[in-house]
Amino acid sequence: MDDRAPLAEHGDIEASTTSVVIHRSIDELPEPQRTALVEWLRAHDLDPAIVQPRTALERCESTPSITWRQMTDDGIVAHRHFPPVTGDALWPAPFPPVLLTPALGAER
Repeated sequence: MDDRAPLAEHGDIEASTTSVVIHRSIDELPEPQRTALVEWLRAHDLDPAIVQPRTALERCESTPSITWRQMTDDGIVAHRHFPPVTGDALWPAPFPPVLLTPALGAER
């Protein structure tokens, strides 16, 4: 099993423990997924309005970093955020469980 499993597919969202792809703007996501994702992004100092739909939002505990894509005048640009992490802090935090719930326990 790879590190992307389990994969939750809500129609509007594909999510694993390391990656989330939203298939429309965050503002158009259903509740409670929209609020959970917006709060997670803001807790990680990311503006939900700049996250490009249909691209991966990726979290990596080993680096620790977050990668996201943004549409600019030059096309889609990938950004990577490496904040200072001290002590035993876990950063980035796991994605909200509500994004993963449908796939928990699912066999793939």
